[in-house]
Amino acid sequence: MVNSTILSNTKQIRGFSFQLKKPKAQKSISIASQRIRRGFSFVVEQWKISKFQSQLFSQNESLIQSSISMASQDISIMNSEFSIAKKIRGFSFVRNKKQL
Repeated sequence: MVNSTILSNTKQIRGFSFQLKKPKAQKSISIASQRIRRGFSFVVEQWKISKFQSQLFSQNESLIQSSISMASQDISIMNSEFSIAKKIRGFSFVRNKKQL
């Protein structure tokens, strides 16, 4: 008859006590789970970085679009000033200049 009692990590069989070691499978499982957690947190950080980069890209894109629209408005104003100047050819005028 085998008398076995387990006390924490010590096992006794017929008066002999054995120190139980942590199974290698359990150790490798915990190492694997740590690696998975680290890998997952790395993936989450990369996702946050890419999300932030896409937000910056969309903001830059909107700034570029507004700059293009402002430039086209400036061009249309310059074209209208040029056409007015062509019509008034020969006349010289000074804006906001007062005689002293």
